[in-house]
Amino acid sequence: MLDKSVTHQCMHVVLLQEPKTTGTFEVTATGTGFHTDCLIGNSDFQVIVTEPEEKGGSGRGPNPMQYLVVSLTSCHQETAALIANEKGIEKWGPIEFHTKFELNTDGFLGLTNSSLPAFEVFRCVVLNAEVTADVDQDTIDQVYHAVKARCPMRALFESAGVRIEGVWKKKVAVVENE
Repeated sequence: MLDKSVTHQCMHVVLLQEPKTTGTFEVTATGTGFHTDCLIGNSDFQVIVTEPEEKGGSGRGPNPMQYLVVSLTSCHQETAALIANEKGIEKWGPIEFHTKFELNTDGFLGLTNSSLPAFEVFRCVVLNAEVTADVDQDTIDQVYHAVKARCPMRALFESAGVRIEGVWKKKVAVVENE
């Protein structure tokens, strides 16, 4: 039986300022080979993490890097929605994202003598967005700037030295001829 008490033994760093709010997220997982079944704590969500069959997985779900791309993208979306709401923007979204990672997998494949730092693994991260909103491009730029400052997943990447490039632009409405 797994000792879940280990999940409560977190080392805390000295903070410049104590947080006003915190959250705890837990996962219980069971894996064999390149397939992992995960149960998200305090929810009924079950997630499969696996590689394609041709790479030894079950092929029944995304792999860890694909989930990471999804996490970074969806965190930008949710942070943008929060900021747009704070700014009183009534018509914000949908946002169409295109996110791309280019990875150096040498460390994972054992082709180097040691693991690589994140900024060498994530050679290129691009996150572009087209925003449907009743605001001008300047307001979209303001929201994007705030998202870059507040998105927790982005902070995780940037604190590891990974640069995230991207452009957010207003989606041009397509007018259909009748």
